[in-house]
Amino acid sequence: MGIKKGIELARKHNRVDRNNRERHFAGMTHAEIRSILKANGLNPHMEIWFDSTEVAIITPEGILLQMRPADNGKLGLWGGILKNNKEGAGYGAIRKVYEETGLILTISDLTPDEFHSHSHRYANGDKAFFYTNRFIVRMDSVPAIIFDEADTTAVVLINADNIDDYEIIDDQLPFIRRLLNID
Repeated sequence: MGIKKGIELARKHNRVDRNNRERHFAGMTHAEIRSILKANGLNPHMEIWFDSTEVAIITPEGILLQMRPADNGKLGLWGGILKNNKEGAGYGAIRKVYEETGLILTISDLTPDEFHSHSHRYANGDKAFFYTNRFIVRMDSVPAIIFDEADTTAVVLINADNIDDYEIIDDQLPFIRRLLNID
């Protein structure tokens, strides 16, 4: 049944929803799922649903944001897609922050803040729907960030004085403004 049933459901609903992904495409990356869709005559850019995390790293000077090539030149929070349906949101947040910054966090460093869901369309046409757990990490000073320039092209400290100077991912902007006590 497995993948064949997943393909059948994707064809019927024109998407790979959370249940379909977890039951029939378990453990596969979005690239692997898109490859299977294409190989079976389906639109490889159809919407795939993912569980994800976003982390606001807050210092006394502001919030650290990153710019990734996939985000079309806009700044955004740290985080990303959970590895699988067994990785909890907190542990996924810790893993993603480490991968993207080199910072070592523990569960006690994370403050859960809100749950957010949104659709996203990437520059290459891929569509995704994210179920996102948002966390806050408070630091006493601006940490040294170690990042891979292939994945992160810039790191910027945003605060109430400079936020309007930058483009920020649309669905993250209200959250960031709230954290900075703007509006």
